[in-house]
Amino acid sequence: MHRQKPLPQLLKPLLPLKKLLKQPTVGEIKGMNHLLQGIESEADDLILDILGDLYSGRHAPTKVVAMKDLYELLEKVVDRCRDASGLIVRVVLKRG
Repeated sequence: MHRQKPLPQLLKPLLPLKKLLKQPTVGEIKGMNHLLQGIESEADDLILDILGDLYSGRHAPTKVVAMKDLYELLEKVVDRCRDASGLIVRVVLKRG
């Protein structure tokens, strides 16, 4: 069974990342990277739950195909955000 969260609730953990727009300290950047790693992990779990529900047989095949593609795309977006965060941390640590 999947845990369906409204989009604003899913994005709420990202609000602290706004601090990164104002010359953050190395510690703040590391903290935000750690936060983003946790969000990525939670997103992976949520997508697995959703895909499990999608393949439960309760949905029309056309919906399953379309939604599967959409959720896989969302997973890639979250993964790229995680990758970008890691890159930012490496650059800051190298220069700092």
